[in-house]
Amino acid sequence: MTAPPADIFVPPVLVVDLRGEPCVLRRDQWSPHLRRDPSRFRGVVLHQWASHVGTEARLRAKYKGEAGALARRGQHAPYAISCGVGLVTGEAVVSLAHPPERYTYASDSACAEFVSVGIMGRFPFEEDDRVEPRDTALTLALFAAVNRALSEAVAMLPGDGPWPLITHRQSINGPRDHVLCPGEASVVLAVASSAVRDGLLVPDPDYVVLPDWGRPWPASWRRHLNNERCAPSVSSGAATSFDSLVV
Repeated sequence: MTAPPADIFVPPVLVVDLRGEPCVLRRDQWSPHLRRDPSRFRGVVLHQWASHVGTEARLRAKYKGEAGALARRGQHAPYAISCGVGLVTGEAVVSLAHPPERYTYASDSACAEFVSVGIMGRFPFEEDDRVEPRDTALTLALFAAVNRALSEAVAMLPGDGPWPLITHRQSINGPRDHVLCPGEASVVLAVASSAVRDGLLVPDPDYVVLPDWGRPWPASWRRHLNNERCAPSVSSGAATSFDSLVV
């Protein structure tokens, strides 16, 4: 996929760092007895929330606006980083929701060694199946949020890179577990990011964490790849222009 045109205005992004706050996840979403070792992190795994993410009026008042309240929603999901756009204001938000050492149950077999990034929204497995308004629109504000979230994820990785970028589909550990996640739209946004464009994150669509369960990318996702910025095993796929897919 080609990068967004240089003259495109990318909206500002509010980044809220909540990593120093107590964990508010449900007991089945994390382990207080396990700790991750950030020195062993080896890549980024992409997710979708699979729903539109709104905020309550009382929380908008408490946190001085929709963006602040939306960032707090990230604390209630197991992803290390969540990103999205306010449904009312359209503001782009990145929530650094959990410290890297916290062992959350976000990515199945990739929980221990990958930084998880969850995109707030609902996206179909393939864009040909998109239904409005059920599915979240791809906007410049959402791209800005994803772009910044991936840059924040890179900052958590050890060494100089490059590091692999995979999807939840590739790290599942059961027969019917999240094979549709994160959807083609999430791939569209991620592959257009500066982290991928600059070679820090390298999409690896054929890698699977557990060969018995993980699934590689389907052809519909691969068509957005620029082969020059992919893992060496990738030999097919044509880059798709960013502005043809983002509204």
